[in-house]
Amino acid sequence: SRKVALQQTFRYTGSTIIRTTVILGLGLVPFSLSGYLSIHLLGTYLVFVLGCAVLGDLLLLPSLVFLFAKDNAPET
Repeated sequence: SRKVALQQTFRYTGSTIIRTTVILGLGLVPFSLSGYLSIHLLGTYLVFVLGCAVLGDLLLLPSLVFLFAKDNAPET
């Protein structure tokens, strides 16, 4: 079923998605501390975008799968 498939996907990749986002975010934090405006904005916005992306991956995407999945599609 879709529910079981999403649970197995989260179990397999959920922690990896979070870990990767945290590592990338921590790697970009020094850029946000820069005195040079464009580098500061780059670091700030990229950390924000990474946070939004992980929320989208973990919260929005599963909801969209349930919302837009065809009811007549065969469930395995």
